[in-house]
Amino acid sequence: MGYPHKPSGGGQDWDDSDVEAVPYDTDAVKALKRKRSGTGGSPTKPGLSVPFVRGPIPVPWIKACRETHPEALALALAIKAREGRYPDGRVPVGDFVARSIGLSEVTRRRALAALEAAGLVDVVREAGKAPAARLADMSPLPSETPTN
Repeated sequence: MGYPHKPSGGGQDWDDSDVEAVPYDTDAVKALKRKRSGTGGSPTKPGLSVPFVRGPIPVPWIKACRETHPEALALALAIKAREGRYPDGRVPVGDFVARSIGLSEVTRRRALAALEAAGLVDVVREAGKAPAARLADMSPLPSETPTN
């Protein structure tokens, strides 16, 4: 499956052969909303929210995250989903974020270090606090910049 247009600047078709679409599970979302409300009430009750990732997200960025560490993409998407909650876009990447996506503390540290080494996130570390990460600019990735 390819994109119907060519990416700007590169002149090559996207290679999305290894990208898999995951179906949206509405039953799981409704159950999560009922659990959060504590009442089992309407899943569309105002004030309830389910984390989601706001796009667009370039496919090459996704591939770059996947190539750094096996769990780096999950961590990067968790950061992306939460970045709007913080004025400066820096998300504290502590145990809560790790547990919400099923990562151990060690895996979270390694994935964050891999993303930072690849230049995909900027991390600020302060003593006694969880590292705060902000996603680097998603476009263009260094590997996509056209060379003429």
